[in-house]
Amino acid sequence: MGQQTQLKGLQETAQKLEGYTTVNADELLVGENAVSEQLIQLVADDHAIEDTIFYLSKGIGQGKMDLEGFLKVVASSFTNALYTDLMLECSKSEPRAIYDTSIS
Repeated sequence: MGQQTQLKGLQETAQKLEGYTTVNADELLVGENAVSEQLIQLVADDHAIEDTIFYLSKGIGQGKMDLEGFLKVVASSFTNALYTDLMLECSKSEPRAIYDTSIS
């Protein structure tokens, strides 16, 4: 009897979920203006770089990639990370600096 009750509950939940529409995760977080949008993108990029390096490290540790390939990707990711961190630091001191290229 317990399994039938669980099955019925799952079927009811599945029916409720069928009515929901699919949501694009990229549309959930929206900035108020162009600068906010850039900041969101910079933070997302920074996290993506961290994730990339983490999984590459796991791959090399498991012998799934060679050291040369690992170093090439990490070097490229490190350059992107430096740029991203620089832009984030600039946004803290001068929020317009990442958007307004005329500031010198």
